[in-house]
Amino acid sequence: MASVKPSYHRLAAIALLAALAGRCAPADEAPPDLGRAAGAVTLRDAIGQAAAMYHIPADLLAAIAWSETRFGPPVSPEAHADGVVEGAEGEAAHQVPGVGPLHLGEGETGRQARGLDTLSRAMALTGLSRAQLTEHVGYGVAGAAAVLAALGAETHAREGDLGSWAEAVARFSGLAERPFQASYARQVFAVLRDGVTETAYTGEPVSVTGHPELPDAESLLGVSQAAQHSADYGPALWSAASTSNYTGGRSGASITHIVIHTMQGSYAGSISWFRNPSSSASAHYMIRSSDGEVTQMVRHTDTAWHGGNWYYNTHSIGIEHEGFVADPGRWYTDAMYRSSARLVRALCDRYNIPIDRSHIIGHYQIPRSGSGAPCATTATNCGGAGGHTDPGNGGTQWNWTRFLELVRNNGSTTPPPPPPPAYAATFVQMSCPTSATSGERPVAWIEYRNTGTATWQPASTRVGTTNPRDHNGIFFDQENWVTRNRPSGVDRTTAPNAVGRFSFVLGIPEVSAAMTLSETYAPVQEGVTWFGPGDSVARCSVRVNPRAAPPPPPLDAGVRDAGTPQPVDAGNPQPVDAGNPQPVDAGNPEPVDAGNPEPVDVGNAEPVDAGSEEPVDAAGPDPEPGPTQEPLREGDSGGCGCHVDRGPAPARATHLAALAGLGAVLSARRRRRRDATK
Repeated sequence: MASVKPSYHRLAAIALLAALAGRCAPADEAPPDLGRAAGAVTLRDAIGQAAAMYHIPADLLAAIAWSETRFGPPVSPEAHADGVVEGAEGEAAHQVPGVGPLHLGEGETGRQARGLDTLSRAMALTGLSRAQLTEHVGYGVAGAAAVLAALGAETHAREGDLGSWAEAVARFSGLAERPFQASYARQVFAVLRDGVTETAYTGEPVSVTGHPELPDAESLLGVSQAAQHSADYGPALWSAASTSNYTGGRSGASITHIVIHTMQGSYAGSISWFRNPSSSASAHYMIRSSDGEVTQMVRHTDTAWHGGNWYYNTHSIGIEHEGFVADPGRWYTDAMYRSSARLVRALCDRYNIPIDRSHIIGHYQIPRSGSGAPCATTATNCGGAGGHTDPGNGGTQWNWTRFLELVRNNGSTTPPPPPPPAYAATFVQMSCPTSATSGERPVAWIEYRNTGTATWQPASTRVGTTNPRDHNGIFFDQENWVTRNRPSGVDRTTAPNAVGRFSFVLGIPEVSAAMTLSETYAPVQEGVTWFGPGDSVARCSVRVNPRAAPPPPPLDAGVRDAGTPQPVDAGNPQPVDAGNPQPVDAGNPEPVDAGNPEPVDVGNAEPVDAGSEEPVDAAGPDPEPGPTQEPLREGDSGGCGCHVDRGPAPARATHLAALAGLGAVLSARRRRRRDATK
């Protein structure tokens, strides 16, 4: 389709947008180029182009598109009606179809206020026709972006601050009542917080990045008063349908059936439509896909126009479920099934309705007319006057078996197991040395089985230190580890169900005494998540020994081996006396002068005594055998009556040397005494 040429309407729209933004467009500033929108052929491209053109966060546009259409195709008015024929029996379209991927609409007419007509405003701001906004994905998204930009300017929203757009989103809902505007914003902001990725109807994946830091919409909007709750079913909100769209009372009929519908649109759009006096349609309850929120719009005592068969309208409760019959897989969530089941169980208990497929029926089972029994569960030619096929293409896409099980258990049956995570692992084995010496660099490895759905890559799938996570490793090796808290990446690419090994070197730290060092590890996908069997399963415990002590330094020249007799210092006269202050008389009439070193100097090579004995030289190489030549043992006195203390080696050596000298002196005295008595 060719791009739209500038027109009066478009120039007026540009001026209006500039005014809403609180400024005038400079003469040299180009208006948004709708030619860029015309070039978008996919939903993802359309969102990116519109976000850049109107300075709106792309995630915000995507979150609204997800809330309104689940990235599904816009529905044409012909397909939307699903064969509906308006008539006195009260069955028109479930809601007017929204325009474009973000569902521009005419807005609801409330009792005291009117919701924003986003469709008319988009046409005014862009100069595009309804057909262009409906049929072209780029124009449809650009039209919604233009409206959001104008609302953002009015409410002082900022491009880089998602939270500042809460008020603009609430008004974009097209709802008139403040509590329901807040409910719409809550849904959109829940998508922004959680994030989502889904394949769009144009074939490509579209994502909303999760923003878990965002507060809830109600707090941002300052909404303290919740919507009024239902008097018939406590968990439901209450928003009355237009009195033009249902009949007061039931003409005396009893409630015998519950009818399951699909809205053929969004939750917010359907509420708005049933409040529109011209819609000629209603249902008792509405249920939202994303979280199962319930809103009641018609009292049980009144007849909603939902079945296309007056008998069934008066004898049933109609429940609408958000979504489209052509694309049920995007809409029929576990939250919606459970919420609906709890409501149906409450109704069955209250009105004694059997829990079976003859009384809980799909819209497609209502006879075209008359009061006959419901059509078969496989019927293809019923569906009330309009020949409806909801829920889910003749009921085939609605999980009736599970739904009735949920109803019987009041919505609390065991849900199906969740899909396997992308990153998961089980421990296989580990190799780690039990002992090592400081300074050594042994190799360790850990093996895990990949039980997730993602393939492990060496550059991003690693083991990290744990207890606590990311601490600096005690076995960190500068040359081998990735970082101080990442010993290794997986050795090679590891597909799901294969075993991956993580090998790394242990840098054994220096210790002063033997001790056991332990460290734990777990797998981590960088920037995504830790995973595996636990932080303490892979444990490496090593008995670390200190390095061998170096050999002792050479002994000082003045220090001798304690086991070798040392020469007595000839210049020291002290050992001669041996503690006796009197000179020892060996029989010589001349007293021995204790101060004269000559007679008692055992280190003197001259004979001590002129007798026949050989000279005594304690320092000589071949001393005469005697008491001083016996090896000293523990408790040996060496002939002196003293206790030998084997203290530290240097002190013991000195002591032994003194004893050896004393022994030589005493031996010489004994010989002199023997000679004197001859």
